[in-house]
Amino acid sequence: MSSTWHDYWTDTVYEGGQHVLIKAELDVMPIFVKAGYILPHGTVKPNSAVKETKMTFHVYAELDGSTEYSLYEDDAKTFAYEEDHFAEININCSFSKNLIKIGHNQESSGYTPDWTEYEVVIHHPAPDTEFKLNGQTVKGNRLNVNDTVIIKGTLQHD
Repeated sequence: MSSTWHDYWTDTVYEGGQHVLIKAELDVMPIFVKAGYILPHGTVKPNSAVKETKMTFHVYAELDGSTEYSLYEDDAKTFAYEEDHFAEININCSFSKNLIKIGHNQESSGYTPDWTEYEVVIHHPAPDTEFKLNGQTVKGNRLNVNDTVIIKGTLQHD
């Protein structure tokens, strides 16, 4: 079975194992994300001195399987990470026909990220999919555009 790929810019879905001719404008690099992957996004800010306010995790759904992602953060200013002053947020997802389970936990030692608000953006889940976040059934906000579901939450820092 070949993989499914998502056009990052348009969210168009392509079946793998074939050649596809994509029109690419000079100012937009063609980027494709494999189904089953998680892609994190921070907020747009003018420079790294501005604190992060929210993280968004884009989950590219697949029919069956699982995936995980670890987001590592430190203060980005000092060498304190050498003394275990960092945070690691672990996100895991499992996909089945009508259920997507999303779990997250935080491992930190001496560093707390600035952000607590997050969104999980699920691309192309089946219309009757149930969503569970850390074992609790949640209702996602289904957008009409690109068949995307957004689940919002708050991360409790230790």
